[in-house]
Amino acid sequence: MKSLLKNILARAFGYAPYLILFYFIYQIAIFREMILINTLLQFLLFLFVACIPALLTKRMSYVDIAWPWGLVLIGVLVLFLGDGYRPRIYMVAGMYLFSGL
Repeated sequence: MKSLLKNILARAFGYAPYLILFYFIYQIAIFREMILINTLLQFLLFLFVACIPALLTKRMSYVDIAWPWGLVLIGVLVLFLGDGYRPRIYMVAGMYLFSGL
């Protein structure tokens, strides 16, 4: 039981910098909608495309399928939720889409 608690604490400290960064980015109003939608959709994508199949088959190669689609998802979100100079939005979204596909 003690080793389980030790493992949980070790992982929690590993995630702490990311959670702190997420919190500070979330406080900026222009990023709030994008970060919430992206976090939810990326979680669902990796849950159904990588985590569940990996758990069932004991093979982690499903991550190689999931991560490019995560980039495609970011590109689509930039296209639909991007704010500002339109050519820049198209270029940034295009780079994500090109990298993912």
